[in-house]
Amino acid sequence: MSFTDGENVYFEPKFCALNYGLSINLIVHELSHPNSNPLAIKLYENPNIYTAIEKNFSDKIEIQQSMGYGNIYTYIIELINRANTISIMQQFCSESEIQNCINYDKNTCRFDEIEIVIEILENYKKGSYNNIMEFEPELERLLIEKL
Repeated sequence: MSFTDGENVYFEPKFCALNYGLSINLIVHELSHPNSNPLAIKLYENPNIYTAIEKNFSDKIEIQQSMGYGNIYTYIIELINRANTISIMQQFCSESEIQNCINYDKNTCRFDEIEIVIEILENYKKGSYNNIMEFEPELERLLIEKL
């Protein structure tokens, strides 16, 4: 999947310079923030989602703080962005690469809900939404249901 604004191509996986120490995950992750952040901010503002995340946040606060995500706001931003990153990568990476990313995010970084969010994002990919913000109410509803 290319990242383009219609005139400029910002990222094309087949031209990725992996030998310079950049990984596809890192590139997709950083390029995903402009789409993921507004979505995550809306989710953060929902008291039901906030409460569900807060419930177990103290169990993982130390690891989150070590990565610079020491509060629920930054945790939700990173959770949504990491899930969005993996959802995008599913289009051009192997299943083992995807599973490695999920395992790292879930087991090492303690984004415990990542698989739930990835699963919900499948609905976005299958739908006929113009952009991810049109999907936000559905994401919100499904997150509340599954958390």
